[in-house]
Amino acid sequence: MDRRYLQFFVVSLAIVLGSQALQAWLFPAPPKPAVPAADEAASTLPGAEDTAGTAAEPPAVKSDLAELKVPAESSPAAPRVRRTLGSLDPTASRMLVTLTSRG
Repeated sequence: MDRRYLQFFVVSLAIVLGSQALQAWLFPAPPKPAVPAADEAASTLPGAEDTAGTAAEPPAVKSDLAELKVPAESSPAAPRVRRTLGSLDPTASRMLVTLTSRG
């Protein structure tokens, strides 16, 4: 009995580890983007140039909400639809299901 249990454990472990290795080989993780060092990051920011000892002003920040185009008037809500399947009649079917478009 102990030999079968040990064989089962070894085969199961081999299957799990083999599937992980196969998955890593077939579907490798995407490379992470390189992050520049602090000195390089400061020099690559727009508007980071210092002129005659003046402090650099931060670039203008655009709000994500300003880029969204929201209609002035919202569209009317879709009409709610109700569908019924089956019946309460015990001789016909034993279930009544009501579906709505609410979600």
